[in-house]
Amino acid sequence: MLSAFLIVALFAQIPAAPPAPSPVADPARPPQSQPDYVVGFQDVLSIGILGEPDLSRILTVDGDGTLDYPYVGRVKAAGLPLRAIKALIEKKLVDGGFFVSPQVSVEVSKYRSQNVYVLGEVRVPGQYALTGNMTVLQVLAAAGSPTPSAAGYVIITRPAGVEPSLPDGETGGGSSLRVSVRELQSGQLPEGFTLKDGDSINIPRAESVYVMGQVKAPGPYVIEGSLTVMQAIAMAGGPTDRGAMGRVKITRRIGDRVEEVKNVKLSDLIQPGDTITVPQRYF
Repeated sequence: MLSAFLIVALFAQIPAAPPAPSPVADPARPPQSQPDYVVGFQDVLSIGILGEPDLSRILTVDGDGTLDYPYVGRVKAAGLPLRAIKALIEKKLVDGGFFVSPQVSVEVSKYRSQNVYVLGEVRVPGQYALTGNMTVLQVLAAAGSPTPSAAGYVIITRPAGVEPSLPDGETGGGSSLRVSVRELQSGQLPEGFTLKDGDSINIPRAESVYVMGQVKAPGPYVIEGSLTVMQAIAMAGGPTDRGAMGRVKITRRIGDRVEEVKNVKLSDLIQPGDTITVPQRYF
């Protein structure tokens, strides 16, 4: 069981998201990038050759997925990892007789092609650029801290056709993964997991129970896992000296109806959305 305070405290430990890479002042020295990053349309690449400053370029991947580099002409880039683009340019330079053993560098100057979506109980939901191998925690940090009503877990959803698929199947062919905040903090994700273009990260609203009547702190309370009537009342500070613990009532929504639960015991498990009322003693 996690309180709203604990959930916010856990998320407060999320490391700050790194700033998006900016264009380099010296094109001969591009920023460091992940060699396995798959380039997409409109990404901006910094390409250079060791010892050849005149051949340093900052180039945008065009709508046809290619870019134009000196001596080699149009080069396919979209859909290829950085290391493959580097090898392709080196091969074309050698095959064309321009260099014997060129040392080409290919780095990302601006990430523009890949995005993930953050939904639900965060301060700034929306679309965020997927820069390199960003972690779930880094994306959540970019979206601000969670709201007080955030649940203690996130659901990552991946569109149909994007591989590798996540453990749980979704209607329409997509896949998903549910992971708790504690698991995110300790890195307990499937081996090799990385975010992909089009992934959605959703922080649901936490399930709540309402405790009313003769308790010291009536109101809604976030619940995680199983909770008894007595435990819910304890979360609300316990009964006042006028509370009738022997006549506790529970109202529960069932479909479109709100019904009163019969024969309530303090050891009974409650359900999300229940309203627990501690009535006043007769005498």
